[in-house]
This record gives sequence, C-alpha cells and structure tokens, in this order.
Amino acid sequence: MGTNFYVAPEKCHCCDHRPRHIHIGKKSAGWSFSFHATEKIRTWKSWKEFLSNNEIVDELGDPVTLEEFSAMVENTKLDRNHTTHCKENHPEHAKESCFLDPEGYSFCTAYFS
Repeated sequence: MGTNFYVAPEKCHCCDHRPRHIHIGKKSAGWSFSFHATEKIRTWKSWKEFLSNNEIVDELGDPVTLEEFSAMVENTKLDRNHTTHCKENHPEHAKESCFLDPEGYSFCTAYFS
C-alpha cells in the first residue's frame, strides 16, 4: 500500500479551474520515499526548496505540511529504496530512469503511481 504526493496548483482566479497536480513521488510501506524527477528538480534539496512555496497534498487531496512531508521523507531514507531495487531486478529500466541524488534519495524520471 502506498500514497502519492502532489503539489497542488492554485485555482484560476477567474474560473476556479485547478491545473493538473505535479507528482512529487510516492511513499510505500517499508520503502523510502520515491521521488519523481523532473528536468529541473533532481534532488531532495531542490524539491524541498520548490515545496517551500507550494501546497503539498496527498492523493486524496488532503493537505500535508512541509514539516510533516520532510519528516516522512527523511525518517525513511534508510529504508529499502526503489532505485536499488530496480538496479538489482530491472537493470535496463534503472539504467534509463532511476538514480540516487547526492544525499542518497531515490529518484525516477519515468511516470509511476
């Protein structure tokens, strides 16, 4: 069982339309947080800076504070991670889309949910 987390974009001031959420990543039981890498955001430090100015929500739309989110990410860093698992079990996929940032956090460039 896992939970996806997103950046909740602001509603349009004229029509209340809310653009598509930006996928931050997923937390699954027993695993470290798996970040979604973008072209510009490829480290936990970069995500944290970006999230400091944005609202975080879980997949149900419930808000999560940056402090709560950071604690979840940092307290599970040493758990099993997606990148290591993929490199061991799916090396072709991992070679193209999975990596650890300089601090050892797991990132994937491919879409996942």
